[in-house]
Amino acid sequence: FRSSITTYYEKSSELGFRIVQMLALAIGLEDEHYFDDDFTDPMAAMRPLHYAAEKSNPEQGVFACGAHSDYGMVTLLLPDENPG
Repeated sequence: FRSSITTYYEKSSELGFRIVQMLALAIGLEDEHYFDDDFTDPMAAMRPLHYAAEKSNPEQGVFACGAHSDYGMVTLLLPDENPG
C-alpha cells in the first residue's frame, strides 16, 4: 500500500508541476519554466477523501462536505464512477 501511495503522490506532484508550467503559457508568458524557481520545494499534501453524495441535514446529525474552496495553486481530483 505504501509503495503504491508514494508512487501516486510523486506522479501527482509531477503532474501538478507540469500544470503550473502550462498555466504560465496560458497566461501569455513565453517561458513555461517561469514559475519553476517558485516550486522547488512545494507544500504539497495528498488527502485521499471520499465525498459522499449525501447532502447535509444537521437536524438529523448528517454533516456532509458542502461547497468549499481549496487552498494552494492546483488541486487535482481523481473522479470515478461513484457519486459524491
